[in-house]
Amino acid sequence: MANSISNSLRRIVVHNHKGGTGKTMIAVHLAEYLVEHGQKWQLLDADPQYNAISWLTGHAWDGEDALQLPGEGRREEMVVTIDSSVVAETPRVVVDTPPAGDALRRLHDAGLELGPEDLLVCPVSGRFGIDGAIKVAEEAAPSGCRIVALLNMTDPDDDHGSEEIKAVRELEGVEDLGIEVFKMAIPRNDDYLRRAELQGEPVWDIPYATSTHAVRALQAFCRWVAEGAPPEGNQMGSLASGSPNTESQRRVSELQDRLWG
Repeated sequence: MANSISNSLRRIVVHNHKGGTGKTMIAVHLAEYLVEHGQKWQLLDADPQYNAISWLTGHAWDGEDALQLPGEGRREEMVVTIDSSVVAETPRVVVDTPPAGDALRRLHDAGLELGPEDLLVCPVSGRFGIDGAIKVAEEAAPSGCRIVALLNMTDPDDDHGSEEIKAVRELEGVEDLGIEVFKMAIPRNDDYLRRAELQGEPVWDIPYATSTHAVRALQAFCRWVAEGAPPEGNQMGSLASGSPNTESQRRVSELQDRLWG
């Protein structure tokens, strides 16, 4: 799918005021997927905890401001940095942000202000994550950027998860917020994700991980972004490859169809 990313997409900022929503996981996997599929993107780790750069290096980061990733092929071309000046003039950059109310202002001050050509991805997990998404949308609205809420670590087969899905879906109907909602929730899968982080790899490179609903949903989101995030592509039926192979997956699919229909 080389060169299929919309040429107008300039920056992808992953942000929520609330911590623990999986911002780093989403930022890392977006950057990995985009580079794997033929585009030259860079990643800015703007979170002082530097979790993204630690993940991408398998916790072997030596404190450099910018580095080339180890590996072969396209991945070695991706620059990962903690220095905003390194990517200020870069056409395409994925940004992992801290869970702070002034994160977007700091990006603006560093010359990375959001605009209509940018995508703001807001991972949501839990009630406070929803509150954080509302604050992010209100803050980012003047920029004219596109805001997409992503239900992360949310299991539609769980009562709390299904209620969370309903609540986030209602945000899409609030015109002043301007929030879009990605139509597939990404369930929690700590085992495979932890292994991926420790090995410094995207989770889909871990053996058998792609058989899980969580990883397939994550790939579906990354693929959608890689296609330019077309509104017509954000439909339940077109997001997942393959078909459910367990009773649990079938129930998840039916529940999502009902909640997102």
